[in-house]
Amino acid sequence: MQRITITIDDELADEIDKLAQSRGYQNRSETVRDLVRAGILETQHHAHQSSECMASVVYLYDQETRELPKRLAHA
Repeated sequence: MQRITITIDDELADEIDKLAQSRGYQNRSETVRDLVRAGILETQHHAHQSSECMASVVYLYDQETRELPKRLAHA
């Protein structure tokens, strides 16, 4: 495990402490590690969302229904 040093303002430190207490973390380091992991997963998720995708729409219909093919084509 590596030790890093970061500087944050007092309000953010208070928010981290509140989060740690509400979620039962033992210390700030554990809290920050969890938040960083969540941020990385979110970033990866957004990166995958921008990739291309394909879709298709399939209609199954009763051919005996009056003018249904025409109405489906219009829709």
